[in-house]
Amino acid sequence: CKQVLPSYKYSHFISIRKHSLHYICTGIAGDPTFPEFILVVVLDGTQIGYYDSNTKTTVSKLDGLNKQTDLDWDVYISYATQQQATFPLKLNKIMKRANHTAGFHIYQRLVGCELDANGNMRGFNQHGYDGEDILSFDKDNLQWTAASQLAVVTKDNWNMNREDCRDTKYFLEETCIRWLKKYVKHQQDTITR
Repeated sequence: CKQVLPSYKYSHFISIRKHSLHYICTGIAGDPTFPEFILVVVLDGTQIGYYDSNTKTTVSKLDGLNKQTDLDWDVYISYATQQQATFPLKLNKIMKRANHTAGFHIYQRLVGCELDANGNMRGFNQHGYDGEDILSFDKDNLQWTAASQLAVVTKDNWNMNREDCRDTKYFLEETCIRWLKKYVKHQQDTITR
């Protein structure tokens, strides 16, 4: 059952109980037919953006949202290229820790946020290797938690950098939510035209 949000609160939201924005970063090793790095942006279960290391181009799948119309476009490009630069290094470190010297392996990062009709927010930053969770960020305690021995060294190193932990929390609670609201509003505006 869908609920229409009250007009006084988040009036720009489409009638959905919860909205979500996910950034899915994937590093791939061992298969030259795939790009080494892929970034997919998903809004409410629908892909709205794409970048890969072969094309090196950020593609918006939202009508009318591009470099000319979105002030944050350069931030998206910067994020994609920064992730592309670091992902092979992270994947190689994890592969070494797992004693994997060859073969097909995947390192993924899921970053995102959710906002429900009551204004409750949730942010997450999780990392996985070959389909297993290995690391996640606890934004309430400003610390990383290792779900696997493969990530203990990374967890310890990242937890020592308190400024990065604060930046991660800020992104999840502020930037991601702002972008989520902007994309939902853009979608609604597009539908009502």
